[in-house]
Amino acid sequence: MESDLDAAHLESGFIDQIHIWLLQYPIVRSCFGSADRKLAADLFRQGVTLDQLDRALLLGLARKYVSALNSPGATPIFRLRLGREALEVLTKRPW
Repeated sequence: MESDLDAAHLESGFIDQIHIWLLQYPIVRSCFGSADRKLAADLFRQGVTLDQLDRALLLGLARKYVSALNSPGATPIFRLRLGREALEVLTKRPW
């Protein structure tokens, strides 16, 4: 029972950290809704580390900023999905 509470606490902390990271970037306009929370929980359960996700978010943000510079009509980031796509790119390339 105690380990279930510990796991739930760790998962909650993981989700909260992702939310905090997203809020620090001006291009992100996410309300971090239930779909984002679910995706973050899924990533936690798949064993994705905060370090891996941090790198993926930075890659996704860099791509979005370049896109915004090249296209005056670029839109802000509204979903965590951007980080998921970048994470898939990072995990396919050994660095």
